Amino acid sequence: MSRVGIILLLLFFSSAAQAFCVQTFNIYGPFRAPNISQRTLTAVQALKNLPQCEFMAFQEVWSSSQRDQLKALMAQYFPHSGLIDPAVKKSLGLMSVSKAPILAAEIYPFKVNYDGVKDNLRRLLGIGKGFQASLVQPKNQERLWVVNLHMHHKKQSIRLAQIVELLNWRIRHPHFKLLLVGDFNFTPESLERGLLMQLLHLKDASEVYNKGYKLGACTYCHANPLANGGGGWVLDYVFYSQMKSDTYFLNVAKAQVNLTEFNGVTMSDHYGVRAYFNYSLNRMTYVADDQRRRALMSALEASVSVLTQEGSSLYDETISMLMHNYRVLKNKKIKDPFWKFFILGA
Repeated sequence: MSRVGIILLLLFFSSAAQAFCVQTFNIYGPFRAPNISQRTLTAVQALKNLPQCEFMAFQEVWSSSQRDQLKALMAQYFPHSGLIDPAVKKSLGLMSVSKAPILAAEIYPFKVNYDGVKDNLRRLLGIGKGFQASLVQPKNQERLWVVNLHMHHKKQSIRLAQIVELLNWRIRHPHFKLLLVGDFNFTPESLERGLLMQLLHLKDASEVYNKGYKLGACTYCHANPLANGGGGWVLDYVFYSQMKSDTYFLNVAKAQVNLTEFNGVTMSDHYGVRAYFNYSLNRMTYVADDQRRRALMSALEASVSVLTQEGSSLYDETISMLMHNYRVLKNKKIKDPFWKFFILGA
């Protein structure tokens, strides 16, 4: 082996031994929420009491006062971290903090965000859902896209449309691994989760580490007093991509629900999710492309059916995109960008 090869191999094993982590937490900041300032302070204190993650993603940082407080607390408790400020565009309620250098950052409001009378107030206030995408460089490791996302809280049809928007972004940015984290507002058995994971070649860190979701698993839980008696659902996730072309691939070293309470204070109506990763050489066993193709075609058909039943022109573009992708898979149109991205998946 050449000297360069030996150096690269040593660097790999050094980085593989150093697990890195990502934390996601819906910090519950709408104007109607109680004790926002105290809960925000307690949440940051709880995070300071844990090993610092390379990347932390917050959702529902809605008000300017909470945003300013969280920025100040992050500067105080995590002074060597970079911050992606949600004030850059209309309020998506997202804030991301990276210990690793941020090489690029994009903020993307979803185009399909509102449907129905209940969404009118959010539209008037300029409050929507979307995602922040950050290209980061962990020490001695590969570059990663880390996406902090918040999806619509009620309508399945809107979430399906938002997944297609996320796919379009990923096809434009196919290089580098992807960590996709946040409050997705769908459950493990949902059509949306299945479609998202198949389209973007994702695995669920909690599902992999725990070998499935056990009965009673939740991040929005009955036992949480801020959930007002609702819940019993997993809504918050850490997903990661697997691509055939990767030289090294991510292993889940640990995944856990956390930030349930600290010093007797419940910090949010959601609990947090934290996942630790390391690298290993790519010796993956791949699912056959044709098996993946048939499964994804079935998910695309089911999604089109849901959107068509809505009977709204709001979803016309999404339906058209889903049908196009279905035809690409059915006819194996190898020159289409979607087919090229599909083939990359593992």
